[in-house]
Amino acid sequence: MPRPRKKPGELGKVSTNEIGGAYRSRGRVRDGAGDLHVLEAWCNTAEEAEDAIQIKANQVWGGMFVPLTVVSTTEQLASLWLADVDMRAEDAIEQSSREAYHNRVKNNVLPYIGAVPIGSLNAGFIHNLLQRLARERSYSFASVTRKTLSGMLMFAALNGVIPTSPMNDVPKLRNNTRKRSIQLEEDQLLLIIALIREWEGKNPGRRGGSRPNVRAMEDFLLITLGTSLRPGEVLGLTLDDVHLLSKPAKVSLSGNVNRTKKFKNIRKDHPKGRGQERTMTVPDYADAVLRRLVACYEPNPDQLLLPTKNGTPMSVNYIDRLFREFRNQHRELLGRVGIDVDLLTPYALRKTVASVDNQAAGAELAAKVLGHADPRITKKHYIHELSEVDPEAAAILDRAFSRLGGRSDLSADDPGGH
Repeated sequence: MPRPRKKPGELGKVSTNEIGGAYRSRGRVRDGAGDLHVLEAWCNTAEEAEDAIQIKANQVWGGMFVPLTVVSTTEQLASLWLADVDMRAEDAIEQSSREAYHNRVKNNVLPYIGAVPIGSLNAGFIHNLLQRLARERSYSFASVTRKTLSGMLMFAALNGVIPTSPMNDVPKLRNNTRKRSIQLEEDQLLLIIALIREWEGKNPGRRGGSRPNVRAMEDFLLITLGTSLRPGEVLGLTLDDVHLLSKPAKVSLSGNVNRTKKFKNIRKDHPKGRGQERTMTVPDYADAVLRRLVACYEPNPDQLLLPTKNGTPMSVNYIDRLFREFRNQHRELLGRVGIDVDLLTPYALRKTVASVDNQAAGAELAAKVLGHADPRITKKHYIHELSEVDPEAAAILDRAFSRLGGRSDLSADDPGGH
């Protein structure tokens, strides 16, 4: 007489064997669709192994089965974790974050521990790995690896592959390297703006070909110096974000430009940091730029003030490239006036605003300008040593950079037009 078919959710015979000092239990169970799953669990005792098999059987019946054990490899864990990330709702995780997780697994995890069994990923092993990566690669590389492993191992713990995540016992990385910082003075900014206006790119005097969009670069610089917004947030400013009835103008932060492989450059309807929407009064030099951009506005799908010539969102990478090429071509002259050329990036403008506001009015105002919830973040990352932002911040910047407002009425057909 044939053996009766097991009902969905009914666990078959469980076999448990001692192997190398550990206990392995195996069993079979059918899910709600009638498909058969072979289960395996490794534990320190036979009872624990059999209990683990029962838990996995329950997960199969609930449609939550993850076919992993402690002897499965980190690569297998990473594959299932990424599949779980990709299945999450669109409003739960940004597309750019999904792509970042895939890249981090590919570059930070698999080349180093892809073949390591999950059961070997204890706190000591991970701590030693991160110390090695910080030493051989960089602190930031090790820090990103830590965050990625934390997500993977939490997924493993949630699905009963391991009892708890060992990341809870891994000491935090310490970075004792002194950070280089930059605070641009008004005379330095005037020189930078003058050089931008005269800049023709790598091959001055050439016929045809694309030239750097110096108009967009100068506008970006002055708006950032007037608002302290992140690069993607400046590029994400729309017609509706600028309020010209007040003098000087006010700007509301409501979105940012984000790049993904799947969607390319898109404008998201929230700032980079959730809950950082705010309105700020801008200083006169930024007011002049914003009024000109509104007056010269050409309709585009997102109503952007700084779009490409095709009306699409301008890429943060393009702005980064402009700054990189600019500083490389003017390295000697910029260095002569005391600028640490390698630190002249779009974020240097944001840090300059934070330092000026902090020196004049303290870290709390600087934190509000930057959109930080905690002034300690501002002090740690932005200063040398959320609501409507106090207009005093604009007055402080006007006093600090009173000579930056020149030539705001340049025509819209200046060279460039990325």
